[in-house]
Amino acid sequence: MKEILYAIAGTIIVAGIVLYIIVPRIKPNPFLGFRVGYVYVSRRLWVKANRIASITLSLIALTSIILSPIIGETASLIVLVLGATITVITLTLYFERLAEKELISMPPITEEKTSTMIEPIYPSIYHIIPPIIALTLLVIGLILYYPMLPLEVAVHFNIEGLPDRYTSKTEALLIIVSSVITVYSLYSFIIFLGLKKPEAFHKPGLSIRTIRKIVGILYTILSVASTLVCLGMLDILYYNVNETHIPLINIIVVVFTLLILLHLIHLILIVKKEYRLVVRAWIWEKSVCEIK
Repeated sequence: MKEILYAIAGTIIVAGIVLYIIVPRIKPNPFLGFRVGYVYVSRRLWVKANRIASITLSLIALTSIILSPIIGETASLIVLVLGATITVITLTLYFERLAEKELISMPPITEEKTSTMIEPIYPSIYHIIPPIIALTLLVIGLILYYPMLPLEVAVHFNIEGLPDRYTSKTEALLIIVSSVITVYSLYSFIIFLGLKKPEAFHKPGLSIRTIRKIVGILYTILSVASTLVCLGMLDILYYNVNETHIPLINIIVVVFTLLILLHLIHLILIVKKEYRLVVRAWIWEKSVCEIK
């Protein structure tokens, strides 16, 4: 756990320092930085937003490392993950306000631009029902099984399904609750943005049709991930009380993981296809400027 904490926190800190240094030297782009749609309003906002994000996330990562000898590696990792999640959500909403102020000082939006505004992106019933059912089952499982848990709880299992890491009952509850809060916060926030603030998904060079397709894939990935996390946490409770796993849980985990991977690959292929044209345009623009 210590190695995982230091690896994640260290990566965030290094990435934050690098981004803070280079962001004034690079153009707003869809590949590097805090790429929520609002930061593309102007270059000034792009630099300001990315510097704020780099500093904030680096401080959270550094704080988790400093706290690890005091509260333990597991609790510090929870602080890091939850802190980063809350920060991303908060910064997205904050950058929306900055973008609104920036737009006020800019020329009025033309009819051509307003015609390309993104309409709300609605999730399907298949994006909503499975996470709700899984969360309901986990809550019922916590109510039924938590009082019956042993003092030492198995929270991680090897490839054969045998426990290879134990923790206290209280820490196990903390892991379960924080994991669910993290994934469901992201899941709910992405759907909220798609419904109420779809412009947050704007990316230079992407058509509205492609953006809507990408958001739909994100809905699916987060819906499956939320369901999978709940079932995984439920299996931890079930195993520690019954000394066996939920029937067919291994198959469920494999199928859900494959679904997530396939949708990620699909997402990458869509983005790669669209941005290939964007990159060519940038290269052409740069070549023309050098010739001049």
